Amino acid sequence: SAGIINIVTRSGTNVFQGRAYGFFRDDAFDAKNALAKDKGALGHRQYGLTLGGPLVRDRLFAFGNVERTAQDRTGFVTVATADAAAINGVLDRAGSQGPRITPGPYPTGYHTSNVFARIDAQGERTRLALRYSFYDITSPNARNTGGLSDVTRGQSLAARDNIVAATWQTS
Repeated sequence: SAGIINIVTRSGTNVFQGRAYGFFRDDAFDAKNALAKDKGALGHRQYGLTLGGPLVRDRLFAFGNVERTAQDRTGFVTVATADAAAINGVLDRAGSQGPRITPGPYPTGYHTSNVFARIDAQGERTRLALRYSFYDITSPNARNTGGLSDVTRGQSLAARDNIVAATWQTS
């Protein structure tokens, strides 16, 4: 399933404004996964910058945003060693060429980059808005479900989107 959300933002202002922000999290502040033998690594870094203002007073405005997120963490396969051996034995006897279940930690997480830029121009009876957005994500083992899943249940993820849009209004 999918969905679309449209958000209308107000047009530019004659005052330059900007913000910088950051969120940082480390495994030193986390508890151990109740189903895992070890704590596992976690590093989460999210930061960004916004800036907007007039290029020509009352006529031409610009806004931009850049954000980066990097989360590196450890997932755990919590299938008991004896159960993993039994499952792997069945796979061996069936001649399966696929990977085997290996209990324990595996790397997961994701890295994203977002860029958004917008320019608004307005005349007496006309408005023009141009916008560009960029989204990039990579993950070595995305969409893992934890608990009883195996590292082979996850999937690698790499996606990049570029979107350009223009709006012209006249009365």
